[in-house]
Amino acid sequence: MTVADFLTSYRVHVDERATNGIPPKPLDAAQTSAVVEGLKTPPQGEEAYLLDLLVNRVAPGVSESAKVKSAFLGEVASEAVSVTSISPVDAIGYLGRMKGGANMVPLIAALSNPNEEIAAAAANALKGITLAYDPDFLPIAELHKNGNHFATEVLQSWAHAEWFDRTADVPDEIVRVVFRVEGETNTNDFSPATAATTRDDIPEHARSFLGPKIERMGIGDPLAVLKELREKTGLLPILVNAGPTGTESSRKSAWNSLAYLTGTDVSDIPNKRSGAPLIGEIIAPIFFETAQDSGGLPITMNTANLKMGDVIRIRPKDGVVLDADGNELGRFDLDPATLVFYRVGGALSFYVGRSLTEKSAALLGETVPSHLYPETGEVAPKGQPMTLAQKIIAQAAGLDAVQPGQVCFPRVGLVASQDTTGPMTVSELNDLACSRFPDDVFYFQSTCHTSDAKFDSAKVRATQERLTDAAEQRGGVGLRYGDGVVHSYSNHFNLPQEISVSGDSHGRASPGLGFPAGSGRVAFAAATGSFALNIPQSILVRFKGDISAAKDRGITARDLVHAVPYFARQEGLMTFGENVDGTPNKQKLTHNAFNGSIVEFEGLEGLSLFEVFQHTNATAERMAAAGVANLGLDQTIEHMQGSLAHVNQMIEQGYEAREALERRRDAIAQWLENPHLLRADPGAQYQHTLEIDVDQMMEPLVAVPNTPHWIDPISVHAGSPVDKAFIGSCMTIGADFAMAQRIILVAQQHPNGEGPTHAIEGVVAPSMRAQADEHPEVFAALRASGAEVANSGCNLCMGNQRRISTDLIENPDGTTRKPVLMGPLTRNSAGRTGDNVDQFAASAELTALVFVDGEIPTPQRYSQVMGMVMKPEGTGHGFGHTS
Repeated sequence: MTVADFLTSYRVHVDERATNGIPPKPLDAAQTSAVVEGLKTPPQGEEAYLLDLLVNRVAPGVSESAKVKSAFLGEVASEAVSVTSISPVDAIGYLGRMKGGANMVPLIAALSNPNEEIAAAAANALKGITLAYDPDFLPIAELHKNGNHFATEVLQSWAHAEWFDRTADVPDEIVRVVFRVEGETNTNDFSPATAATTRDDIPEHARSFLGPKIERMGIGDPLAVLKELREKTGLLPILVNAGPTGTESSRKSAWNSLAYLTGTDVSDIPNKRSGAPLIGEIIAPIFFETAQDSGGLPITMNTANLKMGDVIRIRPKDGVVLDADGNELGRFDLDPATLVFYRVGGALSFYVGRSLTEKSAALLGETVPSHLYPETGEVAPKGQPMTLAQKIIAQAAGLDAVQPGQVCFPRVGLVASQDTTGPMTVSELNDLACSRFPDDVFYFQSTCHTSDAKFDSAKVRATQERLTDAAEQRGGVGLRYGDGVVHSYSNHFNLPQEISVSGDSHGRASPGLGFPAGSGRVAFAAATGSFALNIPQSILVRFKGDISAAKDRGITARDLVHAVPYFARQEGLMTFGENVDGTPNKQKLTHNAFNGSIVEFEGLEGLSLFEVFQHTNATAERMAAAGVANLGLDQTIEHMQGSLAHVNQMIEQGYEAREALERRRDAIAQWLENPHLLRADPGAQYQHTLEIDVDQMMEPLVAVPNTPHWIDPISVHAGSPVDKAFIGSCMTIGADFAMAQRIILVAQQHPNGEGPTHAIEGVVAPSMRAQADEHPEVFAALRASGAEVANSGCNLCMGNQRRISTDLIENPDGTTRKPVLMGPLTRNSAGRTGDNVDQFAASAELTALVFVDGEIPTPQRYSQVMGMVMKPEGTGHGFGHTS
């Protein structure tokens, strides 16, 4: 690309973006190279423009463009290259603004420059950088030992936390104009799945902000309202959500859009904004943490007095919101850590900086400044009884004991990334200057959210390849197109009672303790091998009764999952509001005891670990922080033997990075040589205990449209029409597909009336490629029954590619209704599979019968079919361990 060609094409790009009111994209590596060449021999009148592009439009960290920029500036700093617009000292200054990563090599080299002005400038630049890891720290430490006083100055500055003191204190008052949103607002509202392909282009993606909620809000175009509020008051807006905020997925893109529209520019990182305050009645724990990680100010308080268009004065240190005249509108509590994170631009930057300070202080024999430890919570006394989750956390953090409210830094064994949040994770890895994962972290990247063959395209494949390459270049594993769902693989890869972090709300593998996280925290865990955890309370869910007998009468693993919110509602652990006529409002969850907790399960030893995963997975729908199960040793050994075989197969098939797979294989084999499990201590304290007697369960349970919180027995909805059946998602395992095939066969042989062999459309999507590869006869039979068999992946459950038509259905009486979908969806929130679709979440088994009948069966019909299916001659499906 010539300089002239670049300037022409780039200005066209700038103008195109300007028509949508957004800035141009950051420069890529080829564009940055063109800018560099232009600065070496600048065209007439273009030098200042090119310099501005180099300084302000290149993303920092370890991106390819950052490498080009750093190499060039390093040559200028060392006086190997001379350009008229940049002096060697200027080059050092520009390198210092690049945060960390590719800029560190030339800056460290400059510490030994014989020109002391250049060396001093390099030392001053390094003092303000905190994104430095061992490959950066160790050379500086070596220079210090060899008497380089500039290196010593850098280490002393880091040890004294001058990087922290350079940041401005939290303001006493933040003045904003209220942008009020009513009702529950989930992360799909902030960052629609239908716009997933733009998530790593923050300004472009922000244009879809609240798109799914426009009709429900009743205020028109939210972007227009935000613009009007800014123009009318001259103030930045603040989102005030009168309801649960940031529920469902762990999308960093949701926060990116919110911050872009209501925050301020982040210096030296093009197209990123931070510093956004947010007020919500309830803020989901994952979203709260994402706000902290990103330099936001999440505030939970009563919003009754905060009206659209009001000018408010937020006093973060005092915990009060005032109106423009100083009258109090409400109070809130912010812990000291949240204020510190807001001050320095985010928890992730803070923790990397503190780690650098700790290493520097240890080397110099100094004490870390006490103000770098703002976390709250008392340390648990040694010998205190612990829950299972607490014991796993204590083991990973190297502590004798932990307790709720304590902040610790557990080591992470597995980090999982999927393809719609993956672009932000790669961006965050670049921003965190991570060029290599620690050897004790097993990182893998899936392509499951964009693997529907009907939507395959060069653009989709290019994104998938970019994500896979980014993982493999850092020593992680990239799954292949059509391999299957990220969570199903986590269940293979996770070690028993190992802590994992996943860039998806359903990253909660049953062999371990999985924490979902936004892309920033995922990148942090991958880069450092640990993460900050404010330990939640635990809730115990204990199953009692005969699960085997329940299965014989057709009560499935998914029905046991639905039993949790069903019985929790009966026990008052989940409560709902009322409609104007006094009937329950099934969509309005007013109290949720599980919110922010870790849910621990007992009594599931008779299930496979993939069935247990359905329980840990579904804690996402309970808005819990994590889920973990007490497991049986034999049950776990059988599972891990299958996992070992699967990892060995991937090695044989040539997956990259082989070294990471071999380390994971060896870790699984080592556990199998000495299998062991932790147990909760007698006397461990739980916030609540919910007991579920499976002997009381006589019919299947379904989550009603469009909420995962309200559960009914099928008798409540018997005869209700369904228009499409979907069998797939990470909530299905191999045995589910075989059972579905058997149920369809039996139901077609014993029809409910004189209807067709199948009444509605059906889509089947294996959760792992191995299910179809190892048992092709099952999927051939499903295809022969009339169902479409799609690629392994998320498919309709995610709804970001394939979606349901929103055309209204005409009833026999001439009235119309929304189309209805049933399937083992992870969640069935409004807009998930279609913009105007009613969605029942149910077991694969019930869905299979509905596929044939076209309606929700009576308990008698279901019992009749399941009775024939469960006969000994009808159970030989051949699926055992397969996920």
